[in-house]
Amino acid sequence: MPRSARACPSRSFGDPSTAGDRPPPYGVCEVFCPWPVARGPVPRDRSVSRARRGTGPRPTVCERFLVSRNLRRHKFALYLQFCYHTRMKTQQHFTPTTLGIMGGSASGKTTFAALLAEQLADCTPVVLNQDAYFRDWAEYSPEEREKVITANHPDVVLWDALIEDIAKLRRREAIAVPIPGTRAASRGDAPSYLQPSDVVIVEGHLIFWSAALRELMDIKVFLDVDAHERVLRRMLRDVVERGGDLEWAINWYRRDVLPNFPLYTEPCKKYADLVIPFHDENPVALQMLAAGIRARIEEERASTRV
Repeated sequence: MPRSARACPSRSFGDPSTAGDRPPPYGVCEVFCPWPVARGPVPRDRSVSRARRGTGPRPTVCERFLVSRNLRRHKFALYLQFCYHTRMKTQQHFTPTTLGIMGGSASGKTTFAALLAEQLADCTPVVLNQDAYFRDWAEYSPEEREKVITANHPDVVLWDALIEDIAKLRRREAIAVPIPGTRAASRGDAPSYLQPSDVVIVEGHLIFWSAALRELMDIKVFLDVDAHERVLRRMLRDVVERGGDLEWAINWYRRDVLPNFPLYTEPCKKYADLVIPFHDENPVALQMLAAGIRARIEEERASTRV
C-alpha cells in the first residue's frame, strides 16, 4: 500500500471515499481528525545504521509538521526574549531627558507642566514639583519661625535632597516622596513612589538658581508672564481657590514675593534655553516643545541601540 493511503483521511477535502488516496495538507490530520494518525513500517535505509535510526515507527507528515511548528515557535520565543533584553539594556544606558520649567509666582508652571505631560503621555513622564522640597522650619521656635519663614528665597528648598532625587531618576531609580523635613511630610501627606521614565519634568520658581541642579537639566524653559497678570492670578488662587483671606494674601505678597522675585527668580531667565510667553494657553509652544523632546529621545535611543 502506498504511503499516501496510510495517512488518515481528511473530512474537509474532496470526496470522502477517495480522501485516503492522497495525503492531506500539512496539519490537517492533527487539527481535524479525532482518531490517531496511522503509522507504517520503518523503511530500510542502508545509509543509516539501525542503532542510529532506531526501531520506532517513522514520523508521519503531521508529526513532522508539528515538530517543525514547535521549533519555529521556540525560535520566535528566543527572538522575543532577545528583543526584550536588548530593550532593557538600551534603557539602562539611555539617560532620561530632564526638563526644567521656571517662572514667577502664579506664572502657570504647574499648568504648563501638566499640559506638557499630557502631550507626552506615550512617554509616561515624571513630574516633580519643587514645592514638595520646601523645608518645614521645625528647628525654629514658633516666634522665630514667623520671622524667617519664606517661600520665595532659596533657603526654603532642601537642595541636596532635590538634586539627589533628580539624579536618581536620571539613573532610572525610583524615589519616594515626601522626604523627612519638608512641609509635605509635616502635614502627613501620604508617601508615594515615582518610577523612572524617559522624561523627567521639574517645575518651580527657584530651580534655575542652583548651578548643580541646572547641570542635571537637558532643557530649561522660562515662562514669561506680565507682573500684573501674575498678581491677579495669585490673588484669585489664594483667596478664591484656597479660601484664604485677601488682606493676608496681599501682605504676604508684599513681604515675601516682591522683594525676592527680582533677586532670585527673574535673573535666572538668562539660564533658560527657551522663554515662552504664557499669558494664555500656548498650544503652539507646547506642541513644538513636545516634538523637540520626542526627537531628542529618539536620537538618544538610536545612539545607544545595540
